[in-house]
Amino acid sequence: MEGQTGERERLVTRSRKTRFGALPFGRGRPRKPGPVMRFAVRVLFWGCFILAALGLIWGGLWGVRQLLFVRNPHFTIRLLDIRLGGGLQRSEIERRLRGAGIKLGTTNLFAVSPADIRERLEAYVLVDHVRVTRRLPDTLVIEVFEREPVAQLLRPGGRLTDRNGWILPERPDEDLLTLPVITGIRDLGRVPTGARLRNELFQAALHFLTLCKTEKYARPLDPVTIQLDARDRTLICYLREKGTFLPNAKVRVPVAGMEAALKRVGRIVAAREQAGVRTSFIDATYERNVPVRPLH
Repeated sequence: MEGQTGERERLVTRSRKTRFGALPFGRGRPRKPGPVMRFAVRVLFWGCFILAALGLIWGGLWGVRQLLFVRNPHFTIRLLDIRLGGGLQRSEIERRLRGAGIKLGTTNLFAVSPADIRERLEAYVLVDHVRVTRRLPDTLVIEVFEREPVAQLLRPGGRLTDRNGWILPERPDEDLLTLPVITGIRDLGRVPTGARLRNELFQAALHFLTLCKTEKYARPLDPVTIQLDARDRTLICYLREKGTFLPNAKVRVPVAGMEAALKRVGRIVAAREQAGVRTSFIDATYERNVPVRPLH
């Protein structure tokens, strides 16, 4: 019996050594970390080291910038060089700059963000885009480019729009009264000033106006009124007297395939001008046998 008991104890002891010997808290010898574990430890160590080094470098650069630039009274803003165009008012731009925290004789030139200034000024409905630069040692240069009106809405003297469809407020400027009038815009009363109107027919009318200014085949057209026809998806354009066109001549242009239609119009206009024939109507929605009046 004693021999069997001793043999059982030896088996139990051997089993414990086998089971716990590889563990750090076991009775046996701890197993060394494998190559994967050693690699992970090295990566973690060097990662922490690099992050700490980058943090020290960034902190040093930030401190140098603060000392040499942001807190340097030599770079205090003493002059605003504001360059405007069109109907923009300097007082409105200055008011918005004050809202951005810019004060002459107080604000540091390097304490302001050009990106923040651009964002604040471009939120103004009349502003298209802005360029902001620093001119050392004490001048902030701001170039403000106005949204250029290309048409009036609904009536002469009404609200205006630029080439991208931004709705601009009415402006007491006699020169703007000669701009084309776009009519037939659905729910225009619900569109606030400063919003962008993305209506497809409206955008097509703006594209038509761009073509009339930039493309040779469309330059003979001088529109007075552009009526949007949502049912037929066409533009009905009433023109000023010019070349072959009689006063209040009318041209119908499809929204789809507008460029091709205007090229047909350009060929017809060139032929009629060469023949000395006046024109009161062209229906460019036809690809062949385009209706034209007068016939001769």
